[in-house]
Amino acid sequence: MNNFRYLKVWQESRKLNIMIYEVTKKFPKEEMFGLIN
Repeated sequence: MNNFRYLKVWQESRKLNIMIYEVTKKFPKEEMFGLIN
């Protein structure tokens, strides 16, 4: 195994990451500030 991208856990976490970005980019700007602080 020479590349971490072949790991199932990495692939699934990448999908989750994309889903979270899609949901949070629809949040109002005031709420986004609260998330990153």
